[in-house]
Amino acid sequence: MCGLFGALGYRSVNTTEVYKALQGRGPDDRGRWSENNQPEGLELLHTRLAIQDCSDLGHQPMVSSDGGLVLIFNGEIYNQKSLRKELEQKGWDFRSECDTEVLLVGFQHWGQGLWRRLNGIFAIACWETNERRLTLVRDRFGIKPLVWSKESDGRCLFASELSAIMASGCIDNTKFDSLALESYQFWGAVAGPRTLLKNIHSLKAGHSAILEQSNGWRIQPYIETTVAGHQSKDWSLNHATKAIDEALNQAVERQSIGEHPVGIYLSGGLDSGLLAAILQNHQTQQINSISIGFQYLPGAIDESDRAEITAAHLDLQHHTILIGPEELDKHFDSFISAIDQPSIDGFNSFIITQGARKLGMKVAFSGLGADEIFGGYPHMLMGSIKQANY
Repeated sequence: MCGLFGALGYRSVNTTEVYKALQGRGPDDRGRWSENNQPEGLELLHTRLAIQDCSDLGHQPMVSSDGGLVLIFNGEIYNQKSLRKELEQKGWDFRSECDTEVLLVGFQHWGQGLWRRLNGIFAIACWETNERRLTLVRDRFGIKPLVWSKESDGRCLFASELSAIMASGCIDNTKFDSLALESYQFWGAVAGPRTLLKNIHSLKAGHSAILEQSNGWRIQPYIETTVAGHQSKDWSLNHATKAIDEALNQAVERQSIGEHPVGIYLSGGLDSGLLAAILQNHQTQQINSISIGFQYLPGAIDESDRAEITAAHLDLQHHTILIGPEELDKHFDSFISAIDQPSIDGFNSFIITQGARKLGMKVAFSGLGADEIFGGYPHMLMGSIKQANY
Protein backbone atom coordinates (compact mmCIF):
# COMPACT_ATOMS: atom_id res chain seq x y z
CA MET A 1 0.00 0.00 0.00
CA CYS A 2 1.40 3.37 -1.05
CA GLY A 3 0.00 6.88 -1.06
CA LEU A 4 -0.17 9.22 -4.03
CA PHE A 5 -1.23 12.81 -4.58
CA GLY A 6 -1.31 15.16 -7.53
CA ALA A 7 -2.29 18.79 -8.13
CA LEU A 8 -2.54 20.28 -11.61
CA GLY A 9 -2.99 24.01 -12.08
CA TYR A 10 -2.61 25.10 -8.44
CA ARG A 11 -0.02 27.69 -7.43
CA SER A 12 0.63 26.34 -3.95
CA VAL A 13 0.39 22.93 -2.28
CA ASN A 14 1.01 22.30 1.40
CA THR A 15 3.31 19.34 0.77
CA THR A 16 4.20 18.89 4.45
CA GLU A 17 0.58 18.28 5.42
CA VAL A 18 -0.05 16.04 2.41
CA TYR A 19 2.89 13.86 3.41
CA LYS A 20 1.49 13.63 6.94
CA ALA A 21 -1.90 12.55 5.57
CA LEU A 22 -0.31 9.83 3.43
CA GLN A 23 2.38 8.67 5.86
CA GLY A 24 0.36 5.70 7.11
CA ARG A 25 0.07 4.38 3.56
CA GLY A 26 3.78 4.55 2.82
CA PRO A 27 6.28 4.59 5.70
CA ASP A 28 9.37 3.46 3.75
CA ASP A 29 10.04 6.39 1.40
CA ARG A 30 8.62 9.63 0.09
CA GLY A 31 9.15 11.48 -3.17
CA ARG A 32 8.17 14.62 -5.04
CA TRP A 33 8.21 15.83 -8.64
CA SER A 34 7.09 19.26 -9.82
CA GLU A 35 7.31 21.47 -12.87
CA ASN A 36 9.61 24.20 -11.62
CA ASN A 37 9.14 26.26 -14.78
CA GLN A 38 5.35 26.15 -14.50
CA PRO A 39 3.96 28.17 -11.57
CA GLU A 40 0.61 26.44 -12.06
CA GLY A 41 1.95 23.18 -13.43
CA LEU A 42 1.79 19.67 -12.00
CA GLU A 43 2.88 18.61 -8.53
CA LEU A 44 3.21 14.89 -7.73
CA LEU A 45 3.82 13.42 -4.26
CA HIS A 46 4.27 9.80 -3.23
CA THR A 47 4.78 7.77 -0.04
CA ARG A 48 6.01 4.22 -0.50
CA LEU A 49 5.48 0.87 1.15
CA ALA A 50 8.23 -1.18 -0.49
CA ILE A 51 7.16 -4.72 -1.47
CA GLN A 52 8.80 -5.55 -4.82
CA ASP A 53 12.44 -4.47 -5.13
CA CYS A 54 12.80 -2.63 -1.82
CA SER A 55 15.92 -0.78 -3.03
CA ASP A 56 16.06 2.91 -3.96
CA LEU A 57 15.53 1.89 -7.59
CA GLY A 58 11.82 1.68 -6.82
CA HIS A 59 11.64 5.33 -5.72
CA GLN A 60 8.63 7.32 -6.93
CA PRO A 61 7.68 9.50 -8.70
CA MET A 62 9.53 7.52 -11.38
CA VAL A 63 10.75 9.41 -14.44
CA SER A 64 11.64 7.89 -17.81
CA SER A 65 15.23 8.22 -19.03
CA ASP A 66 14.22 10.81 -21.64
CA GLY A 67 12.16 12.82 -19.14
CA GLY A 68 9.03 12.47 -21.25
CA LEU A 69 7.00 10.46 -18.73
CA VAL A 70 6.47 10.70 -14.97
CA LEU A 71 4.50 8.05 -13.07
CA ILE A 72 3.22 7.43 -9.55
CA PHE A 73 1.53 4.22 -8.52
CA ASN A 74 -0.18 2.50 -5.60
CA GLY A 75 -0.76 -1.23 -5.82
CA GLU A 76 0.83 -4.41 -7.07
CA ILE A 77 1.11 -5.86 -10.57
CA TYR A 78 0.92 -9.64 -10.35
CA ASN A 79 1.93 -10.34 -13.95
CA GLN A 80 4.82 -7.88 -13.98
CA LYS A 81 7.38 -10.63 -14.72
CA SER A 82 5.64 -11.81 -17.87
CA LEU A 83 5.14 -8.20 -19.02
CA ARG A 84 8.81 -7.46 -18.29
CA LYS A 85 9.90 -10.46 -20.35
CA GLU A 86 7.69 -9.38 -23.25
CA LEU A 87 9.07 -5.83 -23.16
CA GLU A 88 12.67 -7.06 -22.97
CA GLN A 89 12.05 -9.17 -26.07
CA LYS A 90 10.92 -5.98 -27.80
CA GLY A 91 14.22 -4.26 -26.94
CA TRP A 92 13.44 -2.41 -23.71
CA ASP A 93 15.94 -2.36 -20.82
CA PHE A 94 15.26 -2.27 -17.08
CA ARG A 95 17.25 -0.99 -14.11
CA SER A 96 15.18 -2.48 -11.30
CA GLU A 97 13.03 -5.47 -10.39
CA CYS A 98 10.04 -3.38 -9.27
CA ASP A 99 6.65 -3.37 -10.94
CA THR A 100 6.61 0.44 -11.10
CA GLU A 101 9.28 0.40 -13.79
CA VAL A 102 7.29 -2.20 -15.75
CA LEU A 103 4.37 0.26 -15.74
CA LEU A 104 6.63 3.10 -16.83
CA VAL A 105 8.20 1.16 -19.71
CA GLY A 106 4.90 -0.51 -20.56
CA PHE A 107 3.20 2.85 -20.98
CA GLN A 108 6.05 4.05 -23.20
CA HIS A 109 5.54 1.01 -25.42
CA TRP A 110 1.76 0.38 -25.37
CA GLY A 111 0.39 3.74 -24.27
CA GLN A 112 -3.25 3.51 -23.16
CA GLY A 113 -3.29 -0.12 -24.30
CA LEU A 114 -1.26 -1.05 -21.21
CA TRP A 115 -4.15 -1.02 -18.76
CA ARG A 116 -6.08 -3.97 -20.12
CA ARG A 117 -2.89 -6.05 -20.06
CA LEU A 118 -2.45 -5.63 -16.30
CA ASN A 119 -3.31 -8.29 -13.77
CA GLY A 120 -3.22 -6.63 -10.39
CA ILE A 121 -4.60 -3.96 -8.10
CA PHE A 122 -3.62 -0.39 -8.84
CA ALA A 123 -4.23 3.33 -8.89
CA ILE A 124 -1.89 5.08 -11.33
CA ALA A 125 -1.19 8.61 -12.51
CA CYS A 126 0.89 9.21 -15.67
CA TRP A 127 2.05 12.62 -16.89
CA GLU A 128 3.39 12.99 -20.42
CA THR A 129 5.54 16.09 -20.13
CA ASN A 130 5.78 17.02 -23.82
CA GLU A 131 2.10 16.48 -24.62
CA ARG A 132 1.05 17.83 -21.20
CA ARG A 133 -1.38 14.95 -20.95
CA LEU A 134 -2.50 13.46 -17.63
CA THR A 135 -3.86 9.93 -17.29
CA LEU A 136 -5.50 8.53 -14.16
CA VAL A 137 -6.43 4.85 -14.06
CA ARG A 138 -7.86 2.40 -11.54
CA ASP A 139 -7.93 -1.40 -11.42
CA ARG A 140 -10.96 -3.24 -12.73
CA PHE A 141 -12.44 -4.04 -9.31
CA GLY A 142 -11.58 -0.72 -7.67
CA ILE A 143 -9.48 -2.34 -4.94
CA LYS A 144 -7.04 0.55 -4.79
CA PRO A 145 -8.63 3.92 -3.99
CA LEU A 146 -8.32 6.97 -6.22
CA VAL A 147 -10.38 10.07 -5.47
CA TRP A 148 -10.32 13.22 -7.55
CA SER A 149 -11.75 16.67 -8.03
CA LYS A 150 -11.77 18.53 -11.33
CA GLU A 151 -12.63 22.14 -12.14
CA SER A 152 -14.06 23.59 -15.35
CA ASP A 153 -10.85 25.57 -15.90
CA GLY A 154 -8.75 22.37 -16.14
CA ARG A 155 -7.45 22.31 -12.59
CA CYS A 156 -7.41 18.89 -10.96
CA LEU A 157 -6.63 17.26 -7.62
CA PHE A 158 -6.29 13.51 -7.08
CA ALA A 159 -5.11 11.31 -4.23
CA SER A 160 -5.33 7.97 -2.47
CA GLU A 161 -7.35 9.59 0.31
CA LEU A 162 -9.75 12.45 0.86
CA SER A 163 -7.54 13.54 3.77
CA ALA A 164 -4.64 14.27 1.41
CA ILE A 165 -6.79 16.50 -0.79
CA MET A 166 -8.10 18.33 2.27
CA ALA A 167 -4.57 18.70 3.68
CA SER A 168 -3.25 20.20 0.44
CA GLY A 169 -4.82 23.59 1.12
CA CYS A 170 -6.11 23.72 -2.44
CA ILE A 171 -9.80 23.45 -1.55
CA ASP A 172 -11.39 26.23 0.48
CA ASN A 173 -14.95 25.11 1.00
CA THR A 174 -16.20 21.57 1.23
CA LYS A 175 -19.62 20.25 2.12
CA PHE A 176 -20.87 16.81 3.00
CA ASP A 177 -22.71 14.89 0.32
CA SER A 178 -26.07 13.99 1.86
CA LEU A 179 -26.66 11.17 -0.65
CA ALA A 180 -23.29 9.66 0.29
CA LEU A 181 -24.34 9.69 3.94
CA GLU A 182 -27.59 7.94 3.02
CA SER A 183 -25.54 5.39 1.09
CA TYR A 184 -23.48 4.68 4.20
CA GLN A 185 -26.60 4.25 6.31
CA PHE A 186 -28.03 1.78 3.80
CA TRP A 187 -24.94 -0.22 2.76
CA GLY A 188 -22.52 0.30 5.66
CA ALA A 189 -20.09 2.03 3.27
CA VAL A 190 -20.15 4.95 0.85
CA ALA A 191 -21.00 3.66 -2.62
CA GLY A 192 -18.80 5.07 -5.39
CA PRO A 193 -18.37 7.17 -7.33
CA ARG A 194 -19.60 9.43 -4.52
CA THR A 195 -17.48 10.28 -1.52
CA LEU A 196 -18.48 11.94 1.74
CA LEU A 197 -17.56 15.32 0.24
CA LYS A 198 -19.35 17.08 -2.58
CA ASN A 199 -17.38 17.61 -5.79
CA ILE A 200 -14.83 14.93 -4.87
CA HIS A 201 -15.49 11.55 -6.45
CA SER A 202 -13.91 8.13 -6.82
CA LEU A 203 -12.65 7.25 -10.26
CA LYS A 204 -14.80 4.35 -11.40
CA ALA A 205 -13.28 0.88 -11.27
CA GLY A 206 -11.93 -0.28 -14.61
CA HIS A 207 -11.85 3.26 -15.98
CA SER A 208 -9.23 5.72 -17.12
CA ALA A 209 -9.53 9.49 -17.12
CA ILE A 210 -7.38 11.36 -19.63
CA LEU A 211 -6.91 15.13 -19.61
CA GLU A 212 -5.63 16.73 -22.81
CA GLN A 213 -5.05 20.46 -22.85
CA SER A 214 -7.05 20.98 -26.04
CA ASN A 215 -9.88 18.47 -25.57
CA GLY A 216 -10.53 18.41 -21.84
CA TRP A 217 -11.34 15.23 -19.93
CA ARG A 218 -12.10 11.89 -21.54
CA ILE A 219 -13.36 9.24 -19.11
CA GLN A 220 -13.79 5.73 -20.43
CA PRO A 221 -13.65 2.02 -19.47
CA TYR A 222 -10.52 0.23 -20.61
CA ILE A 223 -11.97 -3.30 -20.32
CA GLU A 224 -15.06 -5.06 -21.62
CA THR A 225 -17.90 -4.86 -19.12
CA THR A 226 -19.71 -7.98 -20.36
CA VAL A 227 -18.94 -11.37 -18.82
CA ALA A 228 -18.00 -14.05 -21.31
CA GLY A 229 -18.25 -17.81 -20.75
CA HIS A 230 -20.85 -20.40 -19.82
CA GLN A 231 -24.18 -19.53 -18.31
CA SER A 232 -24.89 -20.91 -14.84
CA LYS A 233 -27.19 -23.60 -16.26
CA ASP A 234 -24.22 -25.12 -18.12
CA TRP A 235 -22.21 -25.66 -14.93
CA SER A 236 -22.37 -28.85 -12.89
CA LEU A 237 -21.36 -28.78 -9.22
CA ASN A 238 -18.20 -30.71 -10.07
CA HIS A 239 -17.36 -28.28 -12.89
CA ALA A 240 -17.90 -25.24 -10.66
CA THR A 241 -15.87 -26.75 -7.81
CA LYS A 242 -12.90 -27.42 -10.06
CA ALA A 243 -13.13 -23.93 -11.59
CA ILE A 244 -13.14 -22.27 -8.15
CA ASP A 245 -10.20 -24.41 -7.00
CA GLU A 246 -8.22 -23.45 -10.09
CA ALA A 247 -9.06 -19.75 -9.74
CA LEU A 248 -8.11 -19.66 -6.04
CA ASN A 249 -4.81 -21.44 -6.65
CA GLN A 250 -3.95 -19.07 -9.48
CA ALA A 251 -4.82 -16.04 -7.36
CA VAL A 252 -2.75 -17.17 -4.36
CA GLU A 253 0.23 -18.15 -6.50
CA ARG A 254 0.40 -14.90 -8.44
CA GLN A 255 -0.07 -12.79 -5.30
CA SER A 256 2.57 -14.59 -3.22
CA ILE A 257 5.28 -12.30 -4.54
CA GLY A 258 7.47 -9.56 -3.16
CA GLU A 259 10.36 -9.51 -0.74
CA HIS A 260 8.43 -9.96 2.53
CA PRO A 261 6.88 -13.00 4.24
CA VAL A 262 3.17 -13.41 3.54
CA GLY A 263 0.64 -13.79 6.38
CA ILE A 264 -3.12 -14.20 6.47
CA TYR A 265 -6.13 -12.73 8.26
CA LEU A 266 -7.96 -15.83 9.46
CA SER A 267 -11.64 -15.86 10.42
CA GLY A 268 -13.66 -18.97 11.16
CA GLY A 269 -15.18 -18.94 7.69
CA LEU A 270 -14.71 -21.09 4.63
CA ASP A 271 -13.12 -18.35 2.53
CA SER A 272 -10.08 -17.53 4.68
CA GLY A 273 -9.70 -21.22 5.61
CA LEU A 274 -9.43 -22.14 1.93
CA LEU A 275 -6.96 -19.32 1.31
CA ALA A 276 -4.84 -20.43 4.27
CA ALA A 277 -4.75 -24.04 3.06
CA ILE A 278 -3.78 -22.99 -0.47
CA LEU A 279 -1.20 -20.50 0.82
CA GLN A 280 0.36 -23.29 2.87
CA ASN A 281 0.91 -25.21 -0.37
CA HIS A 282 2.71 -22.27 -1.96
CA GLN A 283 4.96 -21.30 0.97
CA THR A 284 7.99 -23.08 2.37
CA GLN A 285 8.34 -21.00 5.54
CA GLN A 286 6.15 -20.67 8.62
CA ILE A 287 2.97 -18.67 7.94
CA ASN A 288 1.65 -16.21 10.52
CA SER A 289 -2.13 -15.98 10.86
CA ILE A 290 -4.12 -13.52 12.94
CA SER A 291 -7.77 -13.25 13.93
CA ILE A 292 -10.12 -11.06 15.96
CA GLY A 293 -12.13 -12.26 18.94
CA PHE A 294 -14.73 -10.41 21.02
CA GLN A 295 -15.34 -10.37 24.74
CA TYR A 296 -17.97 -8.57 26.81
CA LEU A 297 -19.62 -7.25 23.62
CA PRO A 298 -23.19 -8.62 23.42
CA GLY A 299 -24.29 -9.40 19.88
CA ALA A 300 -20.78 -9.55 18.40
CA ILE A 301 -20.11 -12.72 16.38
CA ASP A 302 -16.94 -14.35 17.71
CA GLU A 303 -15.34 -16.86 15.32
CA SER A 304 -11.90 -16.89 16.94
CA ASP A 305 -12.28 -20.43 18.31
CA ARG A 306 -12.93 -21.80 14.83
CA ALA A 307 -10.01 -19.78 13.47
CA GLU A 308 -7.74 -21.35 16.08
CA ILE A 309 -8.90 -24.84 15.11
CA THR A 310 -8.20 -24.09 11.44
CA ALA A 311 -4.75 -22.66 12.26
CA ALA A 312 -3.84 -25.69 14.38
CA HIS A 313 -4.94 -28.06 11.60
CA LEU A 314 -2.79 -26.21 9.05
CA ASP A 315 0.13 -25.73 11.47
CA LEU A 316 0.06 -21.94 11.25
CA GLN A 317 1.69 -19.61 13.75
CA HIS A 318 -1.56 -18.16 15.02
CA HIS A 319 -2.36 -15.03 17.03
CA THR A 320 -5.73 -13.94 18.41
CA ILE A 321 -6.56 -10.33 19.29
CA LEU A 322 -9.42 -9.92 21.75
CA ILE A 323 -11.58 -6.80 21.52
CA GLY A 324 -13.69 -5.62 24.45
CA PRO A 325 -15.04 -2.28 25.68
CA GLU A 326 -11.59 -1.16 26.87
CA GLU A 327 -10.04 -1.77 23.46
CA LEU A 328 -12.87 0.13 21.79
CA ASP A 329 -12.25 3.15 24.01
CA LYS A 330 -8.48 2.90 23.66
CA HIS A 331 -8.28 2.71 19.87
CA PHE A 332 -11.40 4.53 18.67
CA ASP A 333 -9.84 8.00 18.32
CA SER A 334 -6.87 6.67 16.34
CA PHE A 335 -9.27 4.63 14.20
CA ILE A 336 -11.33 7.72 13.36
CA SER A 337 -8.12 9.58 12.54
CA ALA A 338 -6.89 6.81 10.25
CA ILE A 339 -10.05 5.89 8.34
CA ASP A 340 -10.75 8.03 5.29
CA GLN A 341 -14.43 7.21 4.82
CA PRO A 342 -16.68 5.33 7.25
CA SER A 343 -17.16 1.59 6.99
CA ILE A 344 -19.34 -0.55 9.20
CA ASP A 345 -16.59 -3.20 9.33
CA GLY A 346 -13.73 -0.72 9.43
CA PHE A 347 -12.86 -0.99 13.11
CA ASN A 348 -12.23 -4.74 12.91
CA SER A 349 -9.95 -4.20 9.92
CA PHE A 350 -8.11 -1.41 11.73
CA ILE A 351 -7.45 -3.52 14.83
CA ILE A 352 -6.33 -6.63 12.96
CA THR A 353 -4.06 -4.56 10.71
CA GLN A 354 -2.48 -2.90 13.73
CA GLY A 355 -1.90 -6.33 15.22
CA ALA A 356 -0.38 -7.66 12.02
CA ARG A 357 1.99 -4.71 11.89
CA LYS A 358 3.19 -5.39 15.44
CA LEU A 359 3.93 -8.97 14.38
CA GLY A 360 6.09 -7.68 11.53
CA MET A 361 3.65 -8.45 8.71
CA LYS A 362 3.84 -6.20 5.67
CA VAL A 363 1.80 -8.44 3.37
CA ALA A 364 -1.28 -10.44 4.36
CA PHE A 365 -4.03 -12.30 2.53
CA SER A 366 -7.66 -11.57 3.32
CA GLY A 367 -10.95 -13.15 2.24
CA LEU A 368 -12.45 -9.71 1.65
CA GLY A 369 -15.44 -9.91 -0.67
CA ALA A 370 -15.96 -13.68 -0.44
CA ASP A 371 -18.89 -13.42 1.96
CA GLU A 372 -20.83 -11.35 -0.55
CA ILE A 373 -20.11 -13.81 -3.37
CA PHE A 374 -20.66 -17.08 -1.52
CA GLY A 375 -23.24 -16.03 1.08
CA GLY A 376 -20.90 -16.27 4.05
CA TYR A 377 -23.54 -14.99 6.47
CA PRO A 378 -27.27 -15.75 6.52
CA HIS A 379 -28.38 -12.24 5.58
CA MET A 380 -26.10 -12.30 2.51
CA LEU A 381 -27.35 -15.74 1.51
CA MET A 382 -30.98 -14.65 1.82
CA GLY A 383 -30.20 -11.56 -0.26
CA SER A 384 -28.79 -13.77 -3.00
CA ILE A 385 -31.83 -16.04 -2.93
CA LYS A 386 -34.23 -13.09 -3.14
CA GLN A 387 -32.29 -11.61 -6.04
CA ALA A 388 -32.26 -14.95 -7.87
CA ASN A 389 -36.00 -15.40 -7.37
CA TYR A 390 -36.66 -11.88 -8.56
